[in-house]
Amino acid sequence: MTTAVTPTPSRRLSPGTALLLLAGVALPFLLVALWPNTYHKGDLMAYARWADCLEAFGPATYQECLAYRPESPLGYPAVGLWLSGGVVQGLRLLSENLFGRPLGAPATDALVRFYLATFAALDFLLLAWLARLMRYGRPVLAALLLTLLPWMVVGGVLWGQLDGISLAGALLAFIALWQAWRAAGQRRAAPAGLWLLLAGLTLAGFALIKPLNTFALPFFLFLLALVVWSCGRELGGRGLAVALAALLLALAAFRLLDSRFSLPPDALGSTFWYGWQTSPHGDVISGNGFNLWILLGRDMWASSREPFTALRLGPWTQTLTPYHTGIVLYALLLVFLFTTAFLALRPLLARGARVRLTGDAEAGLLALLSLLLGLTQLGFNVLLTGTHERYLFLGYPFLILATWWFARRGQMGMGLAVFTISAAILNGVFVLGAMQPLPGILFVVYSNAFQAALHLILLVALLDAWLRIGRRSRARRPEDHWH
Repeated sequence: MTTAVTPTPSRRLSPGTALLLLAGVALPFLLVALWPNTYHKGDLMAYARWADCLEAFGPATYQECLAYRPESPLGYPAVGLWLSGGVVQGLRLLSENLFGRPLGAPATDALVRFYLATFAALDFLLLAWLARLMRYGRPVLAALLLTLLPWMVVGGVLWGQLDGISLAGALLAFIALWQAWRAAGQRRAAPAGLWLLLAGLTLAGFALIKPLNTFALPFFLFLLALVVWSCGRELGGRGLAVALAALLLALAAFRLLDSRFSLPPDALGSTFWYGWQTSPHGDVISGNGFNLWILLGRDMWASSREPFTALRLGPWTQTLTPYHTGIVLYALLLVFLFTTAFLALRPLLARGARVRLTGDAEAGLLALLSLLLGLTQLGFNVLLTGTHERYLFLGYPFLILATWWFARRGQMGMGLAVFTISAAILNGVFVLGAMQPLPGILFVVYSNAFQAALHLILLVALLDAWLRIGRRSRARRPEDHWH
């Protein structure tokens, strides 16, 4: 990542920038075309089986699919099912109506991969938008460099999962909430309400794609609370009414999407809850991912509920398991992160404080929020059990953009920003190794223990930087934050 950060990016679209935009949009489709057989066939096979269930059972899919297609248990909420099995079902119907014959598995896989490539292209555009809001001097170049990293190429384009769609949802929700907060600070009720509605609707769909996306929701709820407070503080009763109306519409959309299927009684009428019930990933140490508990030296597929030590105080004894200890550690991390974030942002909650931020200070605030989201993602990958190889996919773009921003401003060591990018590259190679054999010389990179140690060090280093950035921000006036 060599793009610089400047306070005044140009607004004119130059021919060079237009070419970079074209290259970034075309890249995912080119990668799929150049590597037609490099993808995770098991995941696309699962989508085909879920399409079988949708064709056979329709609204009763969640009740009947496990018995009908036991090889691929259905663990996605409604939107995730529609975006995977539903798309395959639609492609089959289209083939039969247009050509009068069913669509074969290879053709289906190819079409699904090109369909997913459209979201990888959207990710590139949204990353460029976010980099522009952060006042990167060449935001399109920054987004293209991110898109070229192995982490994005393998996890976002080649693998064949819905992670690229999830990233698009996270980026759009983040940008929309940011724009709503900015509009509220400028006391523009209608734009604030519209941006807030877009964010709410996006988050409703985002939460219903994969259970994994739940780990980003604490951040979005935190940012949402800041935006709603700002609407009430800057716009009075009218602003609060607009914000609450947008949230109610978003909640109605969530419930409408979440209740389209009949479900077993213990699912409480929610495909979101059903997805968590049927995803027992945390019951093993790791699902070929990396976390702190890999370093115990146990088989990663072993139970995470087996104690690794016990605390004793007289007659009182408490055994500690990776599963429960990981949950406690992650909960403490979230409390720490959001408490320190609130202390850093509290001066901006005063009336009129938000609008007084200069353009550069606004970019610093956005970088701080990006770092916060990235740390919540890195934290659950390091501390919780059951992690898979791709689970940090959602966190890396926010970590890289934030660390590079702070490093360019001298508020974080450049070595740490380079280390973050290096970890992303090594993680991309690790994910590729889970999809196909790698040269033996890379044996360290695709070691789960190496990845666990690498990301544990990264988490500790970034938390130290987070504390220093937060302390510096509290020592300044709101309008001078993060200069």
